[in-house]
Amino acid sequence: MLGFALSVGCKDKPATETTTAPRVAPSAVLLLGDSLTAGSRAHPGFRVRLAEALLAEHPSLKFVGSEAGFPDDHEVSLGDSALRHEGHWGWRADESLAMLPRWLQQYRADVALVMLGTNDCFQGQAPEATLQELRDIGRALRRANPRLSLVYSRLIPAKVGSPAVGPCLTLVNTGLPALVRDLDSAAAHAWLADPTVDFDASRDTYDGVHPNDNGGAKMARALETVLQRVLDAQGHPAP
Repeated sequence: MLGFALSVGCKDKPATETTTAPRVAPSAVLLLGDSLTAGSRAHPGFRVRLAEALLAEHPSLKFVGSEAGFPDDHEVSLGDSALRHEGHWGWRADESLAMLPRWLQQYRADVALVMLGTNDCFQGQAPEATLQELRDIGRALRRANPRLSLVYSRLIPAKVGSPAVGPCLTLVNTGLPALVRDLDSAAAHAWLADPTVDFDASRDTYDGVHPNDNGGAKMARALETVLQRVLDAQGHPAP
């Protein structure tokens, strides 16, 4: 298992439970990030694989965001609604935070996967400031939907940039568990995903930062592990 989830007070279902989950409205998933989330036509990264895996188990899911599109073959098989996201090339956490009020007037999210902080480190921002902005993002998402499930992703390593980038990424990743605990409650859980396990920036990226095909597959598997648990906890068990 490549990912893990941290959710204070969120218990797994008993093994003997056989009751049918209550009928609930389809979940809307928001993928919030930078170029690692957006991908490109030449290097799709994790997003299409993740959408395919989740939709295979939860066909009623929809994805929300102001951005859409991906390689043409996937657009045919998945459709526009499965390819929506808020992955913006070059963006820092504070830039996404500033746009959230406008975006959240356009759609409602039930689950948010937040993968931000890499550009902050590349642009020299202190890890403590980035972590505060990530916390503020979670609070902003919860103001729009108090029951929203938050999933924060650790940041994959990079092999380029200044000598300060690697330590900055490490410090942001080290601070995420406490952030997740702060945002977790009985009414709305927070989770931590770790796509860094077995991820090697030398082998799994095409430019020292962005995942190649192998790296994208590793990230998708790690993120899917956690998101499947989140959807099960929301009452969307896989058939």
